[in-house]
Amino acid sequence: MTLLEFLRNPPRILSGFLLGISRLFCAGVRLRHVLYDRGYLQVHRVPLLVVSVGNIACGGTGKTPLVQLLAKRLSSYKRVAILTRGYGGRAEKGSDTLVIRCTKPLSFEECGDEPCLLARSLPEVALYVGRDRIAAAKRAREAGEELLILDDGMQHRRLHRDFELVVLDGRDPFGGGRFLPRGLLRETPRRLRAADAVFLNHVSGEKEFERLREALKPLTGAPLIGMGYRVEQRGRKERVGLFCALGRPERFAEGVEERGDEEVGRYFILDHRPFDLKQLERFAQRCLAQGAVKLLCTEKDFVKLPERLKLSLPVETVSSEVEIRFGKEYFEELIQRIAR
Repeated sequence: MTLLEFLRNPPRILSGFLLGISRLFCAGVRLRHVLYDRGYLQVHRVPLLVVSVGNIACGGTGKTPLVQLLAKRLSSYKRVAILTRGYGGRAEKGSDTLVIRCTKPLSFEECGDEPCLLARSLPEVALYVGRDRIAAAKRAREAGEELLILDDGMQHRRLHRDFELVVLDGRDPFGGGRFLPRGLLRETPRRLRAADAVFLNHVSGEKEFERLREALKPLTGAPLIGMGYRVEQRGRKERVGLFCALGRPERFAEGVEERGDEEVGRYFILDHRPFDLKQLERFAQRCLAQGAVKLLCTEKDFVKLPERLKLSLPVETVSSEVEIRFGKEYFEELIQRIAR
């Protein structure tokens, strides 16, 4: 059972306790928004265009792939930088802002797995990593950046944003309908009213997209854009073992099944966590005994592995690319509005 599955369906003995904490968390979130809305908490502005990409529920909604897509598209128009906390890296715990450019490769221990992946996939984009996004934004301005993408920015109201983009999991848009830790919500769904666009991820078909559109009508008038992943297809079926550290590892397993491989085993750990290499080797040996010819992981997981890692089975990544499936005209219009 993954952590997210546990939060959705905890043991009965813990359910009431978690629900009580959930209600306190919800009250705290609402109070915080009141304080910002009434000016008791300060919102900082920088003389740069800021695009926030965030969500209302935790766990693998697809923020990072959308940040990648936006950065690739917008870097054709402006000098783009990404502001990110760097969860799990040393930069998150320090007081300074870590600046990553293509000429300065870093390990995930220093900056976190997602910034490491973004830096490798976006060599033309600078990353500013650290807890203090205000300091990061000011440093980006001093460096001559023109457009800032605020990764996981919906809850970070200290920094003013010009565009609020929200990503929802199309299969579970409201995180089970309860706040953490009884559900997956980290933000009230009413905040969708502030969105300039809502991206619905993991939407399989047009009927599902239309159903979600109707469900979201009372909450937002923002354009809805459906997105999903195009998984690299293989020419032949192979027996493989799967390992990852993701918010929703079942989506990775679905992608492997879609590409036609046969799973013989899986080693899933909590999102952002480093892999225990001894455990990984034992897993590789078990998969080898069951006829596997390789281990598969995501690109985000691969950046956490040592360059000269030697296991009983070779490791490959499953390449996938985010694509806009519904509302393409709204997406193109959004890109043009931001790029002006």
